[in-house]
Amino acid sequence: MSIVRLTGDAVIKYTCAMCNMLLKDPVQCSCGHRFCMTCLTAFFVEENARPCPQCRDDSPEENPEMLLKDDLKFIDRAFKRECDALPTKCAEIGCQWEGLLKNYEAHTKGCQFKTKLCVLCNKSIPESKFSHHETDECPEGETVCPKCNSAMRRMLFKSHMDNCQGSSKDSKSESADVRCAIVGCKTTTSRKNLKAHKTEAAPYHVDQINERLLLLENKFITNLSAIEETIRENQMKREINDKGGGATGSSTKHSISTTADERLSKIEEKTNQLEGVCAVMNAEFKKCITEVKTLMHENADQKNKCEKLEIELKNMEKQIMLKDVTLAEQDMRIQMLENQFFDGLLVWKINEFTRRRQEAVLGKTNSIYSSPFYTSRTGYKLCARIYLNGDGMGKNTHISLFIVVMKGMYDALLIWPFHQKVTLTILDQAGKDHVVDAFQPDTTSSSFKRPTSDMNIASGCPLFMPLSYLDMKGRDYVKDDCLFVKVVVDSRDLPTF
Repeated sequence: MSIVRLTGDAVIKYTCAMCNMLLKDPVQCSCGHRFCMTCLTAFFVEENARPCPQCRDDSPEENPEMLLKDDLKFIDRAFKRECDALPTKCAEIGCQWEGLLKNYEAHTKGCQFKTKLCVLCNKSIPESKFSHHETDECPEGETVCPKCNSAMRRMLFKSHMDNCQGSSKDSKSESADVRCAIVGCKTTTSRKNLKAHKTEAAPYHVDQINERLLLLENKFITNLSAIEETIRENQMKREINDKGGGATGSSTKHSISTTADERLSKIEEKTNQLEGVCAVMNAEFKKCITEVKTLMHENADQKNKCEKLEIELKNMEKQIMLKDVTLAEQDMRIQMLENQFFDGLLVWKINEFTRRRQEAVLGKTNSIYSSPFYTSRTGYKLCARIYLNGDGMGKNTHISLFIVVMKGMYDALLIWPFHQKVTLTILDQAGKDHVVDAFQPDTTSSSFKRPTSDMNIASGCPLFMPLSYLDMKGRDYVKDDCLFVKVVVDSRDLPTF
């Protein structure tokens, strides 16, 4: 996160109209407006050609360029350089860094004030201390009592230790504590988990065995040097005694020879013991290396499987998204066939309101169309369109409600532009306080001209009803997971055929 100083017209110039955030990888469309690359990609998920959200007041006939197409866009590198030159400062608390936007990402990688949220205690911890916090400090983290081997939260450890009486379990049972037999390892665990420990700690065991082998090798070399030195001394003494001659010399020679043989015998015995230890250690070392290689192969296989599953999951998500769009279209067609009104009155029941509202919040299905209704058997064809999480100025704060003029069979006989008064209502099912708004169509707007496509651009009330009304006590706008919308079109002065 960064803080960019924007004032006046710069707020509009450098802000994406879709996400209302600073433009990232700006892309310019045929109409001249700029959006983030990710925002525009998501914008074309449902259709490859859609009206520009900033050209709402224009019509495709008056301004053909307002119809955005997925293949008519290009990355605006000159504008990106302009964005990169914006003055920026780090948003991390305590950090005084200031610079250009293009240098911000490099700064954040090494920022000493960068924090990370602990999911257990919900605290922001400096990234440099997070590992220590996670293993030794977090009060919600897990620790084990060294006396009874019980697992508990760290915040309860002190009170537990004051009352812990230790364990009286049989040392031969699966849960009894045993110490790892690998040379240099001081880990104590249950007999049941000993095998798992040896597998997990194999790299550490290999290091410990290497250190011990090196120590034994040094001792062996030292002892061998001492043996060689002793042999040289004995040889010198034999030579001296041989030169001295006589009975005394013969007796001394025999005594020295006996002592040397005894020392040599002990040294040979000790050497054989060391060689046996080295052979055992070498076998254990080879076994550990084999286990490590096996684990590495298994890890590589698991990684490949995870990558394949991720690809399959992404493909399934795309297929589900396409099916959701198809289901929405089918739902609209079924509603159109089941419910048709010919008196300028529409009473629209929206079922499964909670699910539809959640889909609107997540951006899966932003708006819902009602079935068509008519001012008469040969009159105007209309429908309602509702945004359960708001649209435009009402995004995330209001329910937006619009009227849509559709292409009908008898349009050639009707008066254009459409000018009949429209009354929109969300009904309070307790019958106390309906939300009502009415308007007279703007005859200069393209929304009310004779349709040339299936339907015109929707027009109505983006700030129709605050979302807070849904939870207001004493009002039942949503009951039994249903919402009722009423639309009345004044058709008193319309001619009949």
